[in-house]
Amino acid sequence: MINLEGPIIKGKTSFNISARRTYSDILLNSAIWLNKQFDFANTDDLSMGYYFYDLNVKLNHKFNDNDRLYVSWYSGDDDIYFNYRSSGGAYKEKTRLNWRWGNTVAAIRWNHVLGPKLFMDLSANYTQYRHKMGIHIKEDDKANNYKGSMGINMKSGIYDASFRSDFHWSPTPKQDVRFGGSYTHHKFNPDVMELSMNSRETMDNDSVQTNDFNQTFGSKNILAHEYQLYAEDDIELTDVIKINIGAGYAGFSVNDRYYNSLEPRLSARFLVTDELSVKTGYAYMTQYVHLLSNNVINLPTDLWVPVTDKVEPEHSHQWALGAAYSVDGLADFTLEGYYKQMDNLLEYKEGSTYMSGDTDWQNKVAMGKGWSYGLELMAQRSVGRLNGWIAYTWNKSQRRFDRPGMVINGGRTFDAKYDRRHKLDITCNYKFSDRFDMSATWLFETGNCGTIYTQYYDSELLADEKDEQYQYTTTLGYYENRNNFRLNPTHRLDLSFNWHRKLSERVNRTLNLSIYNAYNNRNPFLVYVYTESYYRGDEWVEERTLRQLTLFPILPTLSYSISF
Repeated sequence: MINLEGPIIKGKTSFNISARRTYSDILLNSAIWLNKQFDFANTDDLSMGYYFYDLNVKLNHKFNDNDRLYVSWYSGDDDIYFNYRSSGGAYKEKTRLNWRWGNTVAAIRWNHVLGPKLFMDLSANYTQYRHKMGIHIKEDDKANNYKGSMGINMKSGIYDASFRSDFHWSPTPKQDVRFGGSYTHHKFNPDVMELSMNSRETMDNDSVQTNDFNQTFGSKNILAHEYQLYAEDDIELTDVIKINIGAGYAGFSVNDRYYNSLEPRLSARFLVTDELSVKTGYAYMTQYVHLLSNNVINLPTDLWVPVTDKVEPEHSHQWALGAAYSVDGLADFTLEGYYKQMDNLLEYKEGSTYMSGDTDWQNKVAMGKGWSYGLELMAQRSVGRLNGWIAYTWNKSQRRFDRPGMVINGGRTFDAKYDRRHKLDITCNYKFSDRFDMSATWLFETGNCGTIYTQYYDSELLADEKDEQYQYTTTLGYYENRNNFRLNPTHRLDLSFNWHRKLSERVNRTLNLSIYNAYNNRNPFLVYVYTESYYRGDEWVEERTLRQLTLFPILPTLSYSISF
């Protein structure tokens, strides 16, 4: 990681530039090359790994006491890759897999003080989300005079340009009023699949037979316009009661269809004693972009898809009730419960996945309802040499799809993909002296849900080829319930050590050692079914086992910073 920040014009203009890249894939490929730990026969080349990189640039300029300008730019990608090339005598094979996703964000914001009690923020933003997965295989079989290749590319993306204005007015010390609005131009590229298959085979009579197939499936780009207005008043009515009341208006125009909604919200805080307070709240929300999750365990792919003239917006009601208690000199404790009811949720229909790109995504989805509820408990200490927090969350999230023509799981209730029942976060910071401090964070979270086949059976099918019918056998899977499998829980320990030193009156330096996943726990990224086929006596046997793929091992990071 590299980070540079400092003034351009003292007292007026400053900059911050940071860049980083993980290097776990470099270490893995070095180990493959040095130790030959993978025994691939006739392997010419093998590389694989995961890495991410990002770049941040920020500029701030102060025109005067009333006007400031902020410019920022961010770009980053995560990348998983696998490259394999073999040459077994007369047969050569080359396989390449690349899976990349990332974001680019650019923003410019002007902050202007209109008066002693009123100021505004005007901003223009551009965001781009991209996702791409490609698999390419080439074969060269000289013994059979055959050359062939196959390629699959899947991609999706969202491109947004938005303008926003926010105002903050404080008429009295006990009242804060916020209001504003925004406009966003959306361009959605929900899912596109490019499939190519090419082959060239020399027959016994020296004739050459070629087959070329190139086709693009999926959805057309969708353009949409989103409008938002909001206003809220945070007011302290008495020394005991403080309320926040607000409302928002949202509109969404797409495919000659216009959706709109009024979104009220209300929250209140009651100060029972100087140490104990109780709060409650309600909010009605509308969402015009859906998260469409793939429930297949071996392809953890999510899509963000828009509301259309066929797919209605998602609505939710959420209630919350909580309490906070403070023990002076020890810690602050909070307990909160919530219940959320949702309608017009999206799920893939039975038999449809992200990979089935032969039809538009709108024809592959069903709409239903869902609900989630849970408890959140937190103890936080912010005084003394030892500080930090312990946060625990229990929640349950379920779905039901029983509308006519959109039935999933037989209309029965099932757990949502991201129904992660337990989450625990323990963070401790300790300052040994002005020159040395450290922190440790331990995280635990229940695994995601997914769907696996619980039974397999062979099916006899008929196919036509050159006006002749022939019969072949294929293996099909069966599962009784959606999201019937839960991945192993994830947990890890992150450590950070800081050594500070004052080099001169104006120059300070900090040496930091951070260790991600310190005990190298193999947390699951995805699970896949591995099939092993062999003869047992005269019987052909297929054994299936679940195997887990892990991406994030122990990752140490060393950084050095100088401030002056």
